[in-house]
Amino acid sequence: MSHRDYRTHKPGILFSKNTNSLTASIASLYEIISHKKIISHAEKKEKLDAKIISLGNITFGGSGKTPHAEFLAHYLSEQKMKPGIVTGGWGGDKRGDGILVSDGNTILADYKSAGDEALSLSKNVLDCYVPLYAHRNRILGAKELINQFNCDIIIFDDAFHFVSIHKDADILLIDSTNPFGAGPLPNRGIMREPIQALTRADAIILTHSDQVDKTTIQQIEKHIHDTEYDNPVFTSSFIPDYLECSDGTELTIDDTKKLNLVPLSGLGNPQSFEKSLADIGITNPNPIRFNDHHSCTQSDIEKINSAVKEDSADGIITTLKDWIRLENQADKINSRIYILHSRIEIENDFLSWLTTRI
Repeated sequence: MSHRDYRTHKPGILFSKNTNSLTASIASLYEIISHKKIISHAEKKEKLDAKIISLGNITFGGSGKTPHAEFLAHYLSEQKMKPGIVTGGWGGDKRGDGILVSDGNTILADYKSAGDEALSLSKNVLDCYVPLYAHRNRILGAKELINQFNCDIIIFDDAFHFVSIHKDADILLIDSTNPFGAGPLPNRGIMREPIQALTRADAIILTHSDQVDKTTIQQIEKHIHDTEYDNPVFTSSFIPDYLECSDGTELTIDDTKKLNLVPLSGLGNPQSFEKSLADIGITNPNPIRFNDHHSCTQSDIEKINSAVKEDSADGIITTLKDWIRLENQADKINSRIYILHSRIEIENDFLSWLTTRI
C-alpha cells in the first residue's frame, strides 16, 4: 500500500473477504434497513412535466455517475432536446435549500456552496448550455429547472434510491473493478442496499469495463442475473482524452510520456483513476490519496510538495473534481498541476435502448 495513502477510511477494506460475522451482520442489517426505508416511499410516484433519466448505484463510493451524466447531457443536446441536470450537491453547504449552480452559460456557485461534483459537472457541460441545480430534494431541483429553463428532460445524478419519482429511464451503474464490495462477488461493506435492489433498474451499465477482463464481466453479469434481473446490461469505459495544465495550456496524451508525475486524488475509487493513468504510461508506486471530497489543509500541501521533491517529479496529476478543491491553494504548490480530462464510451446499443425510453 502507498505510504502516501492519507485516507482515514478505505471502502472495501473494513469489510473485506475475511470480515468477521459480527461486522458482516451489522453491514447486512444496514442494507436491509436502508432498503426498507427506500421502498416505503415507492407507493406513490410523482410525475413531473419532463422526461426523467436517473443515474445511481447501490454502493457507496465512485461508480462514474457524474461523467455519465455529462455524457447524457451532450448526447441529449445533440438530439435537440433541452436537458437539465439535478445533483445532490454532496459536500456543498447549500444543498439543503438548493442552489442554481449554472444557468448553462455561467457558473453561479463555488464548490463550497454546491459541492465539487456539481461544480465540475457544470463546467463540463457549459459547451452544450445545460443548466444544473444542486438540491437534496431532487423533485424540487427538477421543478426549478423546468420552470426557469423550460427543460424537457432532466438527468438525475445519483437518484436510484429516490423511488417516489416517476422515471422514464432508471439506470444503475456498477463499477466493474469493485462491483459489490470486494471483487466480483457480492460482499458487505460498501453497499447502500442489498444486491437484490438492482431489480428496480431499467438498465445496468458496468462502468470501467476496460479495466477488467472478459471473465470478470461475465462473473458480474451472472451475479446480476442470479437476482432475477431481466433488463439490459451495457458496458462503458473511461477514455483519457487530454491534459490541462494549471496555467491553462493543454497537452495531448502523447505529451505525458515525457513527464514524471505524481498522481493525486480524493476519490471514492482512486485505484481506477490510477489505472487510467497507468494505461497512458503514468505510473508511480506511491500515489497521493485523500478521502473522497477532501479539501487540502496546509499540512496536506506540505505533503504534496514533499512528494514531488522526493520523486524529482515534473508535477502532480489529478482530476477536475480534485482540481476544483485545490485551485484556490495552487499557488502554495511548488510544481505544475495537470488535470486529466476523460470521456465516456458506452456500447452503441445503449443509445438505441435509451431512445425507446424517452
